[in-house]
Formats: sequence, C-alpha cells, structure tokens
Amino acid sequence: MTDRFRYRPNWGLPGWAEGEQTGAPVLGFSQQDIQLGETVRAVIAPVFFEDVPAWRDVTPGDELRMYEGLRVCGRGTVVWVKPSTWPMPEEDQERFTRWLDIE
Repeated sequence: MTDRFRYRPNWGLPGWAEGEQTGAPVLGFSQQDIQLGETVRAVIAPVFFEDVPAWRDVTPGDELRMYEGLRVCGRGTVVWVKPSTWPMPEEDQERFTRWLDIE
C-alpha cells in the first residue's frame, strides 16, 4: 500500500466540543474513492500523545468526528485500540493494513 499516511485529517475526540480537534494521520482505508454515506474501515495513528493525553482515553465503541478544516467530513466508531510508536514501524503498518483487507 503506497498511500500510507498521506491523508491527515483532524479528529474530534469523545467528550470534546464540536469543532475541537487534533491531528492523526490515516494509515489506510479499506477502499478507495469513498462516497458519501459509505461505511469503510480505517486505521488512524495518533501522534501527539504527550500534547493530547485524551487520546489515551479513547476506547472501542467511542465515536470520533473526522474534520477537514472546520467541517465534519466523516464519523468513525472505534473498533480496537493497539499501541504502536511514531514513526510507526513497518511491521505494525503491515499488521494493521492486513485488517483493512478483511471483508
């Protein structure tokens, strides 16, 4: 997958006010050319744990708002949380992207 981490939206975390956001790049999506209303899988990688400790409180079942600027352009439900480091090791990238290929 050559498009790893190219898309870098911001995210509104659980309990945050509308418009409050922090960055986390997308490792990848389960499909390309996503249309309005479609459901896809995505793997995101928060990189600002020290600056945004609220990332540590995100758990399965939480909803995240995906922002482009001030506009919410997507919503995601957290399915799982796995630790990694930044930059993300290639081994973790491979393991996480395999999950995107599951039908």
